[in-house]
Amino acid sequence: SPILQPVPPQDSPTQFYEASKPWLFGPSAPFPRDGFDERMFMAMVPHIQPRCVTLADATGVVDFLFQREPVIDQPSWDKVMTTTEASSVLSATIAAYTSLTDDDWSADRLKAALEQVGEAQGLKLGKAQAPVRVAVTGRTVGPPQEGVRLLVAPDPSLLVVPLQGPAQPQGEVREDAGGGGGA
Repeated sequence: SPILQPVPPQDSPTQFYEASKPWLFGPSAPFPRDGFDERMFMAMVPHIQPRCVTLADATGVVDFLFQREPVIDQPSWDKVMTTTEASSVLSATIAAYTSLTDDDWSADRLKAALEQVGEAQGLKLGKAQAPVRVAVTGRTVGPPQEGVRLLVAPDPSLLVVPLQGPAQPQGEVREDAGGGGGA
C-alpha cells in the first residue's frame, strides 16, 4: 500500500520532500495547499524525517505549520493545558522569548530560555515545554521543540500569538490528532 511506504533512511531532504508530495498535496492533506511553505518544510525535514516511519507520517508531524489554526487534540489539551502550571509556563515563556534579541534566536538560546522558565517553576524541561508544544502544535507529539520554535518564530511576535492561545480549544477539535514522534 502506498500509504505504508517506509521512509528511506538515506533520503536527502529534497528526496524526502519529493517522495512526501502525494501526502502533502493529496486530497487528504490536512492543510490548504496555498498555506504550504516549501522553505519551512525543507527546514523541518532534518527534524521530522527521523520521526517518520512512513512517508504519510510527514503531514501529521508538520500540519500545524501550514494550517490557519492548529487542530486541537482534545486529550492533549486536557492533559496539559488544564494543569496548574500551564498558564504560568506560557506567560513566562512569552516574556522570556520576547525579551530575546534577534541575535539570541538560536535553538540553544530558546531551549535555555525555556529551561530557565521551567527551573523557576520547579519543572524539568519536558514539563515546561509541554504547554508550549500544545499551544503551538495543538498536541503533545510533534517535531523537536527547538526546530519548531525557530521556524514558527524567527520573529518573537509570531510565537507570542500562538502561545497566548485560547483558554479553551478553538477551531477544529478532534479526539486523536495523530502526528509522529514524542514529546
